[in-house]
Amino acid sequence: MTSDKIRIALLPGATFSDLMEILQKHIHFLFLREVNIGPYLYYLLKVNIETRDLIYVYNQWFDEDLVSLRQEPKVTAVEVEVEYLMDDNMYDSEVQQLWNLNGSITPSQNIPITWKRKSFTGKDQTIAFVELEYMQTNHRDLVNQVGRKGKGSIYVMSAGNDGPRFNTNTFSLRNSIYAIVVSAVNARRELPSYASVGSSIMVVAYGGHLVYILPLNLLNPVSECSKMDSGTSIASPTVSGVIALVLEARPDLSWRDVQHLIVCTANTDLKGTLVEWERNGAGFLTHPRLGFGLIDAYNMVSLAEQWMLVPKQLSCSQTYRGQVELYLISPRGTKSYILTNRPADRLQPETFTWEFKSVQSWGENPCGTFLLSFGTRSNDVTG
Repeated sequence: MTSDKIRIALLPGATFSDLMEILQKHIHFLFLREVNIGPYLYYLLKVNIETRDLIYVYNQWFDEDLVSLRQEPKVTAVEVEVEYLMDDNMYDSEVQQLWNLNGSITPSQNIPITWKRKSFTGKDQTIAFVELEYMQTNHRDLVNQVGRKGKGSIYVMSAGNDGPRFNTNTFSLRNSIYAIVVSAVNARRELPSYASVGSSIMVVAYGGHLVYILPLNLLNPVSECSKMDSGTSIASPTVSGVIALVLEARPDLSWRDVQHLIVCTANTDLKGTLVEWERNGAGFLTHPRLGFGLIDAYNMVSLAEQWMLVPKQLSCSQTYRGQVELYLISPRGTKSYILTNRPADRLQPETFTWEFKSVQSWGENPCGTFLLSFGTRSNDVTG
């Protein structure tokens, strides 16, 4: 795949004149326009096709011209912009061979049956892939949720592949109430070794396993099947696709409605490890590594078709981080694993403000006394 667009950022205080001076030395790139992402200014460049070929996206880090541009003292970031254009009529015959999508594994994510019985394909739904470093978490579109004509954009985030030694609440945006955090299970309904832990994990999808290997393919934008490694980066797009089916069925759903539907329809027939499933005060089974269970497309779409829209949100936040363990006990007795022991987390700032998120007491009456339990444990690592 190739691209003719390059986005760069300069040091604070650098000017447009500095950019022009840089481009005089890099004749293969031409200035296109300025791009504002929140308070940050970026410059969009295009490839000068009269002097060189387009950028080969998959080898961008070895492209000599890009490497040279990145080495400029006043340049802080250089990224290739890629647009994926999908053909609405595109269908890959190999989809029936994809065990993570074709329904051959039990429990099934029920995607093919949704296509067949509901005739929904996600038509006219827009899915955008955004790199985290360009995501401004306090941008008004995210905080005020003005996307989709005020109903709110749906943010789906992979939980990461760092294993139980890390916690999703310590990674930017995964602790946001607007994010649907997705982890993964393997073909045997088990947690893979890379599955993270955290009270912000809402749902899981099939993502393969590093040890128990069942060939895992993924449809890519050029209409071919590609062999992929295991990971939550495979599970997360699956959930995004399911949400597209749901929004085709009910385009009036808000971002909060979508989250409620996930919680109400996720399949808990999975094997939990480290701790057992816990039933919260509202009757939902929840797990610090599996969320509310496996995404279920058919049940989610079916419920969406008769769903009564939820009212505006109530929210709260907590502000702790460091080498501590935090557990929040709801008035109904549900335990949220806000921060678990993280031996590799060595961040020790003098002051630090952080918001945490928990979905484990979903549906409970929030009135009453919450108990915040915290303690410290040595994070010394030997070897």
